[in-house]
Amino acid sequence: MKEEVLQYIWKHRLYKEPLVTTDGESVEIINPGMHNQSAGPDFFNSTVKIGRLTWVGNIELHVKASDWKRHNHDSDARYDNVILHVVSDADESIMRKNGERIPTVVLKISDKVAKIAQDIASSPSDIKCSQYWKTEFISDIRLRFSALLFERMKRRADILLQNIRDLNTTWDEMLYILICRTMGGNVNQQPFETLAQRVPLDIIGKKADEEYKIESLLYGAAGMLDDGDDDYVARLRLFYKSASATFGIKRMEGSEWKYSKMRPPSFPTIRISQISQLLFRRLRLFTHIIDSCDIEEIKNMFEVEVSDYWLTHYKFGKESKARKKEIGVEMQNELIINAVAPAVFAYGVQIDDNRKKEWAIEILETVPAEINNITKSWAALGIEARDASESQALIELRKNYCDKSNCLRCTICRKIMVY
Repeated sequence: MKEEVLQYIWKHRLYKEPLVTTDGESVEIINPGMHNQSAGPDFFNSTVKIGRLTWVGNIELHVKASDWKRHNHDSDARYDNVILHVVSDADESIMRKNGERIPTVVLKISDKVAKIAQDIASSPSDIKCSQYWKTEFISDIRLRFSALLFERMKRRADILLQNIRDLNTTWDEMLYILICRTMGGNVNQQPFETLAQRVPLDIIGKKADEEYKIESLLYGAAGMLDDGDDDYVARLRLFYKSASATFGIKRMEGSEWKYSKMRPPSFPTIRISQISQLLFRRLRLFTHIIDSCDIEEIKNMFEVEVSDYWLTHYKFGKESKARKKEIGVEMQNELIINAVAPAVFAYGVQIDDNRKKEWAIEILETVPAEINNITKSWAALGIEARDASESQALIELRKNYCDKSNCLRCTICRKIMVY
């Protein structure tokens, strides 16, 4: 059994009682203590009664008592005030520096708890506790949605705030980068982020008086203007040649973009035109969002179509049947979930405005739940996300608990062990 499992069992009192030291004295746990997540004894400020005396101090747990020396605790002053040594196997007597024996308890664990802990730890399933799942747990998970969502939003906010500092940029610029990343999907996320950084809003703003100029800057920097020989491509090339020299834009390689196994409406060429139209309509998107505080207006903001050229093209120089290519509803929702809401929440963290953070969550509550492999796996267990705030909570539970084997940090684990 792993030491962290032993700590979990101790913390939640999942062991058998009564407890007795290896010297035969009775042990009553008045307070198991506060779990220490840093260096030093495992539990602080514990209160235990050993025999007739009540002790207040720290408690250390090991699988084997001899781990005390193996971990060099015998030479570490932080362990001088340990009042109880809790082990699974008392293979050796442990002494204090003054020669006194540290009271030791062998924790007795039921076969059921031991088996569940082992099964969960070794489970190959995406949701490791699924073999013990009960419908009664659904309400417990739903009660955790708010905390899980806050965890996810706060962690993403910390990343965005660090990016703001590292790039020394504005929130308008950061939202622009997030929009580009999201439009890239899983396949072209990184190239789109690179493109946004090579053609920042300041440059676009100086040439945003005509639609084709924004497209020229983005397609040129993306390394996509080598293909095609029609009049529109020639016009973009001419403008980009002048603008790139003026602004020192560093060109990407066209080979960085992926098209295989992708539906044509999601080609990066189409996405760049949609981004161009979005910026042409309103360059400072974040400023507008914060000023308006209107969720419906945010949704309408992403209802944009490609420029005329792309109505009959998917790639430069290759004409196709005319069709509309607006940002679809599914992508609009992804932009709100993965760009707008995180940026608004992070901004609220930065300026210490709880109303902005609450509004970011309200935005998510108006968007349909995501449908992906993670939400489908929870749905199979009976937990259907009702909106994007709940699907984000379930994604957090899966990615930061299940996938990282942080089962012992999850309240369901305890439920399973005591059920």
